[in-house]
Amino acid sequence: MHALTSDAVRRSVIAVPPLARNADLSLNLEQNQRIVSHIEAGGVSILLYGGNAILYHAAPSEYSQLLELLSEVASSQSIVIPSVGPAYGTMMDQARMLKDCDFETAMILPQKEISTSSGIVRAVSDFCQEFQRPAVLYIKHENYIDVEHVGRLMEDGLLSAIKYAIVREHPGQDDYLRHLIDEVGSELMVSGLGEQPAIVHMRDFGLPGFTSGCVCIRPDLSTQMLRAVHAGDNVAAEAIRH
Repeated sequence: MHALTSDAVRRSVIAVPPLARNADLSLNLEQNQRIVSHIEAGGVSILLYGGNAILYHAAPSEYSQLLELLSEVASSQSIVIPSVGPAYGTMMDQARMLKDCDFETAMILPQKEISTSSGIVRAVSDFCQEFQRPAVLYIKHENYIDVEHVGRLMEDGLLSAIKYAIVREHPGQDDYLRHLIDEVGSELMVSGLGEQPAIVHMRDFGLPGFTSGCVCIRPDLSTQMLRAVHAGDNVAAEAIRH
């Protein structure tokens, strides 16, 4: 598997695909391959399986099979990122399965309740120590983790990327995001809310790319929007977004 880098994120939208299952809820390799082939044909080479794949509710007993499926669905040129958690015990068991696979990173699903900022730091640290690779930190909720704690994780080399997905009425007015960028920079951070706030996040905050569910339907358009923003053509980017 290829590494998730800022350059890779600049080249490709990060697709967050659904996970195809059979009527009995078993995993469907063929249909997942069809979804991924369609996404890749539109110029997308990063696939992140998380919330849209409903991995919050994946059975621990099927996780090894899930990892095997994800290792087979994409081309050798694509980056595939599975998710773990959100419960601490679950993600630690998943880390032991993941470390024998070729995935360069995994995203830790956010645990909103029954957690503290210092607890998140401990959980990420423990997971990465067991996994032996860095993780994607998913910041989805206000007060989920203190900026200084994110800085500590980044300084310790435990983060491959940050998926930033706190919903704001006005995306350009986000003091927490600005504080976060001041602490850790923007190169390893991606906009995690689809096309709607992505232009503002990239243009005004310097984030290199964004995640998208819509890209699973029209990967070509999402790819065109990414390229338009990087080219400074905000008129074209807004036209595509609408």
